[in-house]
Amino acid sequence: MKLNSKTLILLLLACGLGGFVYFYEIRGGGKGQEQQVQGSGQRIFAFEESQVQALTLTTSGQRLEFVKAPTPEAKSGASPSPGKQTEQATEKPTEKQSESKQPQSQWLLKAPEEGPANDASVAFLLSLLATGRSDRTIKAPLTQKADFGLDQPTATIELKLNDQKTHRFVLGKPDFNQSFWYAQADPATSGTPELSVLLVSPDFNNAVSRPLSEWKAAPEAPTPAPSASPSAENATPSPEPAPEEASSSPESPPPVDNASPSSNSSASPDPGTSSTPAPPAE
Repeated sequence: MKLNSKTLILLLLACGLGGFVYFYEIRGGGKGQEQQVQGSGQRIFAFEESQVQALTLTTSGQRLEFVKAPTPEAKSGASPSPGKQTEQATEKPTEKQSESKQPQSQWLLKAPEEGPANDASVAFLLSLLATGRSDRTIKAPLTQKADFGLDQPTATIELKLNDQKTHRFVLGKPDFNQSFWYAQADPATSGTPELSVLLVSPDFNNAVSRPLSEWKAAPEAPTPAPSASPSAENATPSPEPAPEEASSSPESPPPVDNASPSSNSSASPDPGTSSTPAPPAE
């Protein structure tokens, strides 16, 4: 069975395309240049999550700015005198003070809106940056920047640490089977003839692909005012006597002698001690 020229050409094109995908995506080859793969499981950054003081996230649809909220010690400043401490300890909290004692966010959203941030969303992203690892590092020429999605990145993250150092993370596009995403950590701005491309977890894309509502803290429900107990409300106070009635009430009579009058009258007096004079003799 003979193959015609069109079928043979299509077959050769399919083989060529399959070989290109194999060498470019799997073996790391691209455009006739061999790319070197160095190491595996290397940590992306060397800082700790607690060192981050500010974070800027830029995507195609929004730009978000976060700063770490000041601690209560920093807000209070200098410690008050002992006399003021005693007054503050004895002072009863007002209703407004009780309502303000709510859990405060560790992060604040500064742009595009100002307010408390969703700590869980920020912490998830920072944890990936501080502890995430790259499966491997690909060395590629600068001309292939668009092939990794780094010319128009999915997200760009800028970090500022407590020692004033800054870091930058650029997330490109996924590989052909979306098992990894191409990225760069602290990319060189100029003077470097090649790219250093990382293969990172898809969790990075999940961490940055959030709407604005998921970056803001959920509004706190108002605390209801304490109400009196039903027994106290339903209890009827006993009436007290009016002052006039109390003053007009007669005094209680003196105690009655228990001795019976009949017993006193029936007792015969002593003849010698009788006070009745005897009648004169005739």
